[in-house]
Amino acid sequence: MTEKLKKDANDLIDAGRDAVRDGENVVGDAVDDTRDEPVVVREARKVGRRVDQYREDYPTAFGVAVGAVAVALVGVLVGVIAGRR
Repeated sequence: MTEKLKKDANDLIDAGRDAVRDGENVVGDAVDDTRDEPVVVREARKVGRRVDQYREDYPTAFGVAVGAVAVALVGVLVGVIAGRR
């Protein structure tokens, strides 16, 4: 019974942390929307917040995604260099 209570409490704490993080994102988006900046800058900040959250929540998947993008960019670079010759 004690273990179940600990698990339930930890689940509630995790859910609370997720809710706070989601709230931070919403507030950040609202603040960005009131700033007198280009739309591209505002949207870049929003994407940055989501990427940070994804990196914290799924570090392994984030690392794999970054690696895949790096390999793709190297492939494009090699293709461009080869195309110039």
